[in-house]
Amino acid sequence: MKTENSRPRILIIDDMAINQMLLSSQLEALDVEADVASSGEKGLELYGKNHYDLILLDQIMPDMDGYETFARLKELFKEKGHAVPVICETADDSDEAKEKLTAAGFAEVMIKPIDFGELHDMMVRQLGDTYQSIRQPVREASDEELEAAYHELPEWLHSIEGLDVRYGLKRCGGNASDYMDALAIFVASIDDKAKSVKHYLEADNERIQILRLHSLKSSSRLVGAVTLAEQAAALEAAGKVGNEKALKSGTETLIAHYREIEEQLKAHLGGNAKEAGLLPPVSDETLHEIYAALADAVRADDGDNIDTLLRSLGEYALESADAVRLERLKIARRKMDKKILQNILAEVE
Repeated sequence: MKTENSRPRILIIDDMAINQMLLSSQLEALDVEADVASSGEKGLELYGKNHYDLILLDQIMPDMDGYETFARLKELFKEKGHAVPVICETADDSDEAKEKLTAAGFAEVMIKPIDFGELHDMMVRQLGDTYQSIRQPVREASDEELEAAYHELPEWLHSIEGLDVRYGLKRCGGNASDYMDALAIFVASIDDKAKSVKHYLEADNERIQILRLHSLKSSSRLVGAVTLAEQAAALEAAGKVGNEKALKSGTETLIAHYREIEEQLKAHLGGNAKEAGLLPPVSDETLHEIYAALADAVRADDGDNIDTLLRSLGEYALESADAVRLERLKIARRKMDKKILQNILAEVE
């Protein structure tokens, strides 16, 4: 019988909260322990403190990308005298990109969104006997299972314009609960992403804007906002070839479409935008106090207090980063995952 200590431990380094949530959920289903870092710096810090059997590293991240993070990891491998496989996650499925990443030394390259079965097969290849997985065959959800999950979703979701629910549900492994969680994080991050795309366009910082468009494209594709993802992909491509005219003319249309989807989803997931505007602002001091109290409650396994504090946090108008963090905390609480709760709260210590 498998013991807690025999479980492989994986480090996920990815700046997108939706990717973090879905990968963590997939790994949990495969009986694997996972820690999450939202940046290269955080990932290096966690690797320096802990032992991991494998690292999943996103290629495109702000501040420190996958290549730079990997180069720094190699230095840590030398210091520890032990290297672990580093798997690159990328949305670029071109042969040229795969060859470049392989030449950089990544053990494997996985195309996002990562398929559940492919994730399992990769761990078998990379970890061998270290990976003692569930014994039943790992496979994608069948058409019948996807259809059943589709009908588990709330009725209002099927009428949201611009959202291909079946596509998003498939990207989330055919799990209705995971799909709703992904949508909640997607909505909470819209305001920040929309403002960021516009800000870096006006600042003429094309490199950062392209990164923001890439992030918007990936998160939109994961939840089934396919048209929005295609718009972001077209603008990302225009930016990469220096087509400033197309980049500027298309951004306002993209943001307008993004906001339309936000308005529709917020009306059901978290109240409409006008109602959200009625919530009081939260001071930095109050926010810090709630997070600190949450950390104490998690350490004490005080479930009632955790729930009370999460409800109190939801009574304020939160900035996008904290709104996303609240959704992640609620998901971890619902799954009774103390470790993930602690990891999320460690971000704001």
